[in-house]
Amino acid sequence: MVAFHGQTSRHSLRANSILLDGEVVAMVGVVRHPEWGVFFSDHKPQLRPYLSSVTVWRAVKDAMTFVHNYRGPVMAISDGVEGCINLKRLGFEHLYGAWWGWLGQQQ
Repeated sequence: MVAFHGQTSRHSLRANSILLDGEVVAMVGVVRHPEWGVFFSDHKPQLRPYLSSVTVWRAVKDAMTFVHNYRGPVMAISDGVEGCINLKRLGFEHLYGAWWGWLGQQQ
């Protein structure tokens, strides 16, 4: 987390990091919120040309292990079409507006 954002998280998390030339350029995982988990992914601009690569998608799919193992609901927010498509592809259900949820489904 520090290598990517420059600071620690207030909440505990489980995440995969994606490296490009030895630098952390993306993170994807679940943050433990007091009431639910939050599935997140964030990347730096230099990863953009590689976002559709198999390696990046594997890191995202592998992060779903954190979702499957989370005790309780997991929420995600997506404000873009691409993110919505990926959340649906991962098995999240659209709840309302930008909100998506994983409510303990088995995949």
